[in-house]
Amino acid sequence: MAKEEANITPVESVVEEWLKRDFSEEPGRDFGVMLGRLKRQLQTKRVGVLIDNLEPALDGQGRFIAPHRRYVELLRVLADSSVKSLTLITSREPLAEGLSISSYPLPSLGEEAWTNFFDSRGLEVEATILKEIHRAYGGNALAMTILCDPIQRDGGMGAYWQEHKIEAGLLVELAVENLVKEQFNRLEEIHPEAYRLLCRLGCYRYQDIPRISADGLLCLLWDVSEIERRRVIESLRSWSLVECNKGEYWLHPVVLAEAISRLRESEEWKIANQTAAAFWTESVKIVETVEDAQRALEAYYHYFEIHEFEKACTVILERRDSRWRTKAEGGEPLDASFYRLGLFQEIIIVSTEVTNKLSLSYYNITHLYEVIAIGYESLGDIKKAIEELDKISRKKGLEYTLYICGGAQLVFLGYTQRRT
Repeated sequence: MAKEEANITPVESVVEEWLKRDFSEEPGRDFGVMLGRLKRQLQTKRVGVLIDNLEPALDGQGRFIAPHRRYVELLRVLADSSVKSLTLITSREPLAEGLSISSYPLPSLGEEAWTNFFDSRGLEVEATILKEIHRAYGGNALAMTILCDPIQRDGGMGAYWQEHKIEAGLLVELAVENLVKEQFNRLEEIHPEAYRLLCRLGCYRYQDIPRISADGLLCLLWDVSEIERRRVIESLRSWSLVECNKGEYWLHPVVLAEAISRLRESEEWKIANQTAAAFWTESVKIVETVEDAQRALEAYYHYFEIHEFEKACTVILERRDSRWRTKAEGGEPLDASFYRLGLFQEIIIVSTEVTNKLSLSYYNITHLYEVIAIGYESLGDIKKAIEELDKISRKKGLEYTLYICGGAQLVFLGYTQRRT
């Protein structure tokens, strides 16, 4: 789930993508149909579902916030006794929707695990001190990982704890957050290049594309010489503030929250998002798979975040090479790629979202109305498709010709000048 409420992906898009990408099945025209098809898949296949970091979608009472109430319907399917899937949900806040879901509070890591971890890092373990540190941080795994650097820096566990035991306190969550802030501050002081990269990594969403390639980090080091960029990334990894596996990177939710907060307050929020948007655009030359489409659309979210709405529109409408037509021959816009892949919901949602911005140019807004109309037509929602056509006709001063074929399909045959 998104760290910030405004960036949470609508559940319709999530289910649509699962059906298309993971089960190679057409999603269907409405959410109920999609859920039915998903349920049938899960009744015959043993799959695992992970919903990570759920709490941004919950209110203070543990219920889904109003814009995302339909997530309850998805969880009801996932919790059905007839399905063979296993769903794991992580959340720092309890879920209170009356669903058949078992709660498993995660135990903290024990002292033995902490001892083994510090041993593996070559740190001398002082049993009495370790017990106090372990208790203060509640055995939290993130705290255990981050503590390695300051313990080494301060000359061992005893020296570190003598300096920090008062501020660590016994409120685990606050203690971990304070530890993260301390590491950010320390990194800023002794390695400003790594600090800036860590903050800039807060511009990525880590949702549809949860991990970022090394190139996605390198592009954010625009003010560091090419020969030094890899060293900066390695330095950041050594501080255990960035997660890494098989050449891909991401941030722990607590670290991400701090990175976002600091980046928003800096003068680099805009340029970091612009750079990340360019990275996503350049990394997708041709859209062949669902993941290609999702990667290309990431640029839209970056431009939308910094209110560059015209560029956000360009992401949807700009044409790329395709198997059928090269860019020189007309190519394929991203919205057409989504529709070709059967992904209607997300492109309709983002197109509708950006058309609500009054500053859009005449060209972009009329083309987006067409995108939305075609999407609704493809989903069989003729009424909404006609509403979008009406918006186009008012904008262009044109009339449209509409045919209903076979009782369902909508065909657009063009526009004629409106009579006065």
